[in-house]
Amino acid sequence: MARPALKSLFAAVAGTTALTMAVEASPAKAAILNYAFEVTVTRGSYAGNVYKGSFKFDDAALVPCPQPSVLLCATPAQSALTLSFSFLNQTYNEQSDVDYFSSNQSFPAVYYFPNLANTSVEPYALSFVVFPPTSPVSFSVFGDLFFVELSDFDDLRDPGKAVGTVRYTRLLDSSPPRLPSDPTPCQVDPDSCNGQAVPEPSEIAGSVVALGLMGLVWRSRRKKATLNP
Repeated sequence: MARPALKSLFAAVAGTTALTMAVEASPAKAAILNYAFEVTVTRGSYAGNVYKGSFKFDDAALVPCPQPSVLLCATPAQSALTLSFSFLNQTYNEQSDVDYFSSNQSFPAVYYFPNLANTSVEPYALSFVVFPPTSPVSFSVFGDLFFVELSDFDDLRDPGKAVGTVRYTRLLDSSPPRLPSDPTPCQVDPDSCNGQAVPEPSEIAGSVVALGLMGLVWRSRRKKATLNP
């Protein structure tokens, strides 16, 4: 179970997210976004180790998340989400996710949280879960936390069971530069700007708010039955 203090945070953030989604349906239109992420394990069997990965997706092709649908997601099927993560001398990709094949490629997923768009935290958070036999041990990159040796999905509802942190860095755009004659995202879709500036690329710091949002998503993200195919 999640800690009582975080339960209240989850509830408060849920209301804020729903209200924000009503006025801002999607991020500013862009092309392919590229991220690198670094996992630092701080306790447990793998303490002191650092593992690295990356992912990319088309943020102009976000779709309603499978659960909860009030949020928008980047998925392999709809948003060309791909990822690579090296852990314990093995490299994993999006197809390694425990729900990739059973969810019509709706997972792994990158969740978009518009109420974080103008903060120091990037408004995207990765949810990636791998279980044996795909990997020797179970692990999850879950927002800004890293879990390993999970006994079941409920472990991810308790931040206290995390063994490390995840640091994200947005990389430079690899898409061709926009020509001066091209319309800006605001000119194409004024409502998408909503009077707010598009955030500059930045690094994601650990965020309790982002963790709270991911906790809300987790309750309905996966079915326990998928643990025992």
